[in-house]
Amino acid sequence: MLALVQARFLEHPGERIKLIIAFCFRGILRIVAPFPPYDDVIMKKAFQLIVECYSRLHDTQNSNFDRRSVILDTMAKIRSYVVMLYVQKDDLILQICQFFFTNIIEHHHEEAKANMQDILSSLLVEGDVIHKQLWTKLLVIGGRKRLSHQMPMS
Repeated sequence: MLALVQARFLEHPGERIKLIIAFCFRGILRIVAPFPPYDDVIMKKAFQLIVECYSRLHDTQNSNFDRRSVILDTMAKIRSYVVMLYVQKDDLILQICQFFFTNIIEHHHEEAKANMQDILSSLLVEGDVIHKQLWTKLLVIGGRKRLSHQMPMS
């Protein structure tokens, strides 16, 4: 477990390496859930890698799509995003919400949409103390997305 958190892996510039490291973190988180296996600094880097994978989840033709889908599915099932609430990683929570609000309507099959909804609802329901600033941003993001997808009234 410690070999995975070396700087040369966590800060590797290669997209495929980042995906493999994120996939490994997903496996570790699945095994030790609900407890974080590393300190807050390393957990933030691990979640950053995982969230970064979601930025390409819309590309279903990509050879790495299956790995990204497995990461999404596992993270939804084990609810490990709740760990971010306890270590106050609002910036990552906001990134997840922005991505999911943008993509939950488009691009994805029903299972992926359900996983995104599970993650969002876990974050919002389990987050007893979500900062006012984060709630404000979430409402703005959600409102913009809703307005941009409303159909004109006839």
